[in-house]
Amino acid sequence: MTVWELMAVLRRRWYVTVSGLMVVLVMAGVVHSLPGTYSSQVDVIFLQPDDGNTYRVVTPGLIGLAGIVGQMANGGQDQVQTVSDDVLLAEEGVEHGYSVRLPNSGGQWANNFERPLLDVQVTGDSPQEVHARLDTVLGKIDADLVDLQDRAKVDPRYRVTTRLSPLNPPVLHNAGSRVRALAGSLLLGIVLALTLAVAVDTWALRRRTAASLP
Repeated sequence: MTVWELMAVLRRRWYVTVSGLMVVLVMAGVVHSLPGTYSSQVDVIFLQPDDGNTYRVVTPGLIGLAGIVGQMANGGQDQVQTVSDDVLLAEEGVEHGYSVRLPNSGGQWANNFERPLLDVQVTGDSPQEVHARLDTVLGKIDADLVDLQDRAKVDPRYRVTTRLSPLNPPVLHNAGSRVRALAGSLLLGIVLALTLAVAVDTWALRRRTAASLP
């Protein structure tokens, strides 16, 4: 079908074309009004007891402890592996939830955990929801760390502590790319409208031809 034939179909089936364009406008309005997602990210850094040596090397045991606490914060489940540690929870499409991960600098064939910290991310519909969920997750991490050391009867002087980085995690609004979303919605709507107009025209012509036969 040529462009001119398509234009003729759209003129003959103008009611289908107009209806399709109205649906496209509604879709564009819905996409444009989507509120987006709020999110926050913070690193929970595990600190060794202060023994006065500022050059003390981080021990593998401290990294292992961070991993255990992270697993407990995830309800006993292993952390979810992503293609890259730079991928944010909101970018994965999670609108209501949280993740606790031990950063992994390893490649495809092996894990490599170098830092005693947990990457904590939360998402929600509002800044209030994000703040509340973040406080809950961070509180659980601290409580699990204390519980582990209580059960091991670690002397308070030698206990591992935590620090947040940043100290006051900001809440960000993730609206996504409205331009790409609108363009995709408009393109899809127009294609569907054209397809429907051609289908209706083809059906009407076949019905007319069948009716004219003796």
